[in-house]
Amino acid sequence: MRTVVFGRLGDPGFPAAYPVEGRAGLLGEVPVRLLAEGKMLVAYGFGGQRVEIPARSIRQVWIHPEFEVLAGGRVREALLVLDARHRVLLKVPGAWGPGVREVCQHLGLHKQPVALGPMSASRKVPSLMDAESCQQLRVRPTGGRITLMAAGLGRAGLCVGGGIGGASLGLLLPAPVGDARILVAIGLGVAGALAGTWLYNFGTRFVVGMIRWAVVSRRAGAPAPAGRLLQVGGASPWTKLATSTVLAAAVPVLAIWGAAIEAITLSRGGTLSHGAALGNVIAGALAILVTPPLALLAIRRFLAARHRVRDDFTGNLS
Repeated sequence: MRTVVFGRLGDPGFPAAYPVEGRAGLLGEVPVRLLAEGKMLVAYGFGGQRVEIPARSIRQVWIHPEFEVLAGGRVREALLVLDARHRVLLKVPGAWGPGVREVCQHLGLHKQPVALGPMSASRKVPSLMDAESCQQLRVRPTGGRITLMAAGLGRAGLCVGGGIGGASLGLLLPAPVGDARILVAIGLGVAGALAGTWLYNFGTRFVVGMIRWAVVSRRAGAPAPAGRLLQVGGASPWTKLATSTVLAAAVPVLAIWGAAIEAITLSRGGTLSHGAALGNVIAGALAILVTPPLALLAIRRFLAARHRVRDDFTGNLS
């Protein structure tokens, strides 16, 4: 068995198996896979990693789930390639299944892949030994965890910054606006947080799209069609869900707040010539007036989401 760090990517005509949740590369390809190339089991990982194992050296392939080992540490789900001495030649973390049987059949292995249950895996997997030439396939890109942490910090920073900025703008309103400043500050804070998340999504997708465009253009030796590589936007399932939730929550909040501020202001017996009192009355009336349009918009978004889920479900059945 040998490892080639910068090997070729294999022939797609050979039987191949992919992880259930494979990570995509920069250009959308899934580099992590197992192939049967002639009489060799070839495993590809990130960074151009290529591991070759002769079929004659393989005794069996195990697919085991995640479970807790009482006497030791934590064993995560993975695919294991075993040799004739029941030692591990290759470890591929992640959930596997589709395509593994076809790869084994093409290699002429006498024993088909075994999918271990939690109980059998807890007994058999800890007793395995790693061969001296045991390799572990890289199923994540280099620096994946650091990138994930940086992405989370960047998204949180823009979200919090947008929320603080929006709330600060609301508090800058003049005093005659009255108690509506607090409500406006809350609304602008929520809108700013959503806008910050949208801006983060748009910025990261735009940068990734530009990198893809540059890579494809360099490989092709000419400028690539930008429209096919730069179709980016800031919307995501999370932002859509958050927007729909905010709209749904704003309807009763505005209705109750508008009615309450009108009743409290008028019950105080103050004159409407006073700036704050007049501002409260106007703000309460506006809150009540915008409630029906917001309710209609929230209902439309809810119905559109239901239709989209139904269409996706029926599309998968056809």
